[in-house]
Amino acid sequence: MSNPWDDKGCEYCRHVWMTTVDLPELAVNLQEHTSLHKCPVCGTYWEMHERFVDVTTRREATKKYPDAF
Repeated sequence: MSNPWDDKGCEYCRHVWMTTVDLPELAVNLQEHTSLHKCPVCGTYWEMHERFVDVTTRREATKKYPDAF
């Protein structure tokens, strides 16, 4: 997604990603080297790539991580 960092998720989950801690992992996509995470505070889905994280929708996450739902 192309929205600014401060508009993604909530203050809690943005802070978590800026530290060495990860949000709870829901699933892994080995082919794409990504993992799906969900913020326990605001419910935002995050996709962790090899070098960055970004928000994703539940609809998109369901396509890439069907076993997570």
